[in-house]
Amino acid sequence: MARTTPRCPHCASPKLEGGICRACGRRIDEVPDLPRLEGIEATQLEPRTLTRRQGAATVERVVCGECSVPNPPTRALCLACGKRL
Repeated sequence: MARTTPRCPHCASPKLEGGICRACGRRIDEVPDLPRLEGIEATQLEPRTLTRRQGAATVERVVCGECSVPNPPTRALCLACGKRL
């Protein structure tokens, strides 16, 4: 659900604190110098949903007990040191 964010009538900044804009330093109850443009819509903050990426498919590996090098599960001997897995 979207929610309306209050904006400064002078500079349109959302940084309002205690009725004063932190961006331009003017009070929000003051009349703006320039007239507001017709047809401007209120700013909406829409919640964003992030999708989690799936990691690459992991391939099972057999780690050599001698040198700690991962080897394919079909190997009988280590690719690095040649010892039996």
